[in-house]
Amino acid sequence: MNKEFALKFSREWVESWNSHDIDLILSHYTEDFEIESPLAKQRFPKSDGLIKGKEAVKEYWTWGLELNPDLEFEIIDVLCGVTTISIYYLSKSSNVNVVEMMTFNEDSKVIKATVNYS
Repeated sequence: MNKEFALKFSREWVESWNSHDIDLILSHYTEDFEIESPLAKQRFPKSDGLIKGKEAVKEYWTWGLELNPDLEFEIIDVLCGVTTISIYYLSKSSNVNVVEMMTFNEDSKVIKATVNYS
């Protein structure tokens, strides 16, 4: 992982979310992608906060985009790990700070994300 990749990926990732294009958003992820999020736990208590598989995540995020048509993210900072990046951003529509740590595979696709909210 290097800072150049992390910054480029983060910009593209935020642009895809801000476009609300679910297929563009999902293009960053593997088929077996999973996400752990307090919001998933709140909206789908039986999930225990973990949504597994691209199709299940697509359902979850499509529903979320429909509930939040004004969704817009703004990057605050990007941090690099060995196989991870953390994007620290503001969810402008809800005025909430978020850190999303993403783990990448060898093809530079996200295989797991963990989300933390302020």
